[in-house]
Amino acid sequence: RYGIARGVFSNEAGMGSAAITAAAATTDSPVQQGYINMTGTFWDTIVVCTITGLVIASSGVLGVTEEKGIGTYQQKDKQIIIDASFGEEEKTLEYEVIINGNEVTLIDAKNQQISLTPYEAEKEKIASGVEAAEIVNGKIIGTWQGNDKNIYNFRADGSFSYDELVEGSSLTIYAFRTVMGSAGGWMIAISIALFAFSTILGWEYNGEKALEYILGTHKFNMIYRIFFSVIAYFGATQALELVWNLSDIANALMAIPNLICLLVLSKEVEQDMNEFQKTIHLKKENS
Repeated sequence: RYGIARGVFSNEAGMGSAAITAAAATTDSPVQQGYINMTGTFWDTIVVCTITGLVIASSGVLGVTEEKGIGTYQQKDKQIIIDASFGEEEKTLEYEVIINGNEVTLIDAKNQQISLTPYEAEKEKIASGVEAAEIVNGKIIGTWQGNDKNIYNFRADGSFSYDELVEGSSLTIYAFRTVMGSAGGWMIAISIALFAFSTILGWEYNGEKALEYILGTHKFNMIYRIFFSVIAYFGATQALELVWNLSDIANALMAIPNLICLLVLSKEVEQDMNEFQKTIHLKKENS
């Protein structure tokens, strides 16, 4: 599921979006433009994504965490209260504590659960150091890993720290920095910014042209642009998991009708392709 979802998110194969951009090109044949567009999937996924994946896998940064919160905690009976700074935000978190052997479950007021198990990964992967996780007189101390792969440190002196698993673009930056230093981090950060900006412009164009086709006019384009900007802001300020899920749903809703249409039009595509192949063979013979 994730392989297909991420692949489609990367190259948009089968979603029909590339055809909107390709239709704006000046070409002698739609088949020729189709051949050119097909190379985009190869370069994007087979080349760029493979290189990125190999860099991350060989860099040793998979599973690395970064300190995101620091403060104090108190545990009274079956309740734990955390007062900590998460970036520039001060928070007081209250959890009900349920202990089952070596496993601990924290339940907040919204009934959301975090399952903790003793953290046994390499010590260098956590900046604040690792203390053995144990339960003493019904109280949890030491370093624990949540089911979200994040690290929770409850030290014996009452101090607390929270280390978050590095994911997404931050993980790529970490990987390139292991060899190229800060220059590698800046290179990836600038590349991601340019890629994101061009992607936003491209998708705005696709949606705008689709709206023009449906309504038969461009009078409502400005309204669409404002709506698109609001949605872009919403996506940029939400949790990464929510954005991924919404993107996957939207991609599926695009792919399903497009793939059906491709099957219906497959004979026409085959005829056009065969005609274009004859033209290619004639050019080769004449040359």
